Amino acid sequence: MTETFSQEHNYLFEINQHINIKSELKHLYTNKQSHIIVFCGMGLTDELCNQINTLSELTLSSNIIIGVMDRNDLCDFKLNKCIHKIPMLCSDEEVPKGIGTFENYIFCELKSIAKYINDNNLHEYKYFTKIRKDVFLILDDFINYIYSVPSLTKKYPFITTDQATNLLRKFCISDMFFTIPLNLIDTIPYRVVPKKKYLFWWYFRHLKPHEIFKNDHQTEQWLWKHILNKFNIKFINNYSFDDYLGYLDKYILVLSTKQIGYFWNRSSNLYLHNWVRFPPNGRGLSISTKPLRNYTSYSSFIAPLFQKKDIINFFKLVRILIFIKKSLKLLITLPIYYIKYLVKR
Repeated sequence: MTETFSQEHNYLFEINQHINIKSELKHLYTNKQSHIIVFCGMGLTDELCNQINTLSELTLSSNIIIGVMDRNDLCDFKLNKCIHKIPMLCSDEEVPKGIGTFENYIFCELKSIAKYINDNNLHEYKYFTKIRKDVFLILDDFINYIYSVPSLTKKYPFITTDQATNLLRKFCISDMFFTIPLNLIDTIPYRVVPKKKYLFWWYFRHLKPHEIFKNDHQTEQWLWKHILNKFNIKFINNYSFDDYLGYLDKYILVLSTKQIGYFWNRSSNLYLHNWVRFPPNGRGLSISTKPLRNYTSYSSFIAPLFQKKDIINFFKLVRILIFIKKSLKLLITLPIYYIKYLVKR
């Protein structure tokens, strides 16, 4: 966190001091926020439905649009009439098959939102925020975040969260939550399975040692490379790892979910503290600390630390070790998967 950043926006970091919502909303009204916020994906809960309704009521007199993607999962929920229900361009079955299982659903939702904006002539809005449905909102902090966006974007064109922001892979920036200029939401093409037939092991995600060095291998990388490439800054596809860290520090503000004002609750009306720290299916629940993973999450608070030479060399070493580990795993398991491939064939 730079000194200037901490001085200008210290109100955003005082997370434990909840703001007075009514007082803060006066700023929303007077500043005429120009913001479209859409809850995407699947997993809406009764609790979040109530929170979205409250949010829409509190921001009703401001220039803010609250939307919810309609994935045929809203029938059992009563949303306020002022909330925009945004239909998908096509049914889930018609979404092109991507390299990843669900990645093209994200891109289809963004295309659907862009069409809705065009059909309803909402181009005068400036900011767009995408947030998942399987979250629990902290309303006062979230409203504080909405109010802070115009100020924060004077320095950082893009804002996202540290969850799923993978420091070890370039341009692997979170797709769970982000705020971007509105005109960039329709810049991401589908990532479809290529017609060219690759070797059979290509489709096994854990058997791709080269992915740690690729810039568009993950869904997040594909998303952000297209967003950044369309922005009016000089975009270099093959940044060195050192330069990439400086690029993050200059253009992208990465906050914790708590600072933004939400927790990921995996479609539950209950929020279990530390739930997101563990893998799915209950594995690791007996461990009190966060299990080791193949990435290190990035946060703008400690960005200067990441740019120290020793830390950069450490990350480079970790990338190489991951490559070696995956390569060895590939050599060991390749015969097994090849036999399975022949059997299915």
